[in-house]
Amino acid sequence: MKDRASVASSLKNRSEAHRYLPRFDRLGSDRREVVAGHKYRRRRGGAPRSALGGFTLLEVGITIVILIFAVASTSAATFSLATMREHYRERTVAQEAASGLAERMQALGRSEMGANGCWARNVTESVCEPNGLGVAFDVAGLEPLDSRAHVGSITFVVDETRTDADLGVPLGMPRDLDGDGYVDGTNVLETARLLPAVIELRWNGVRGEQKLVHPFLVVGY
Repeated sequence: MKDRASVASSLKNRSEAHRYLPRFDRLGSDRREVVAGHKYRRRRGGAPRSALGGFTLLEVGITIVILIFAVASTSAATFSLATMREHYRERTVAQEAASGLAERMQALGRSEMGANGCWARNVTESVCEPNGLGVAFDVAGLEPLDSRAHVGSITFVVDETRTDADLGVPLGMPRDLDGDGYVDGTNVLETARLLPAVIELRWNGVRGEQKLVHPFLVVGY
């Protein structure tokens, strides 16, 4: 009985001594160690690795690559948006310039009605050189092409026999411009009461060479 009691006391003391040692749970080929409230996984033959550990070098590399692609995509989208905005700005400036000039020409045509001299000649010489049928001009905010000195030009048509295909714009040509009932005059500047005109703008834009054509009619009756 004494020996049995001695053995039981020894086992109890050993149990108390091992109470504070790390506990190991075997799950398959891994061991989990619990020390001071933190879990560690110990692989066979390796050091313990914390479940709360940091990124590996591979994970950091993948993250950096993803960030590089994201920054590159954002930069490309920003550049494309800026280019599109500049392109629309240029088109708006060109359209406003052409429309404004056409309105001034039509107002000039109305003001010349009843004036002394030939109506069509009075209109053209208010804009062009004497006996001229065209003039060039610039537009603020648009850069002319290297092959041209100016951005825009306006051309008046006094040949009744010219066609829309020849002019490259829809003006209803050939047509009677002086009201004589015939479409055969090649120069009706002295008698015309209807004056076709074409405004053309060419400029060096953010997307390369750009062109805008604005046809209209100046009416003298």
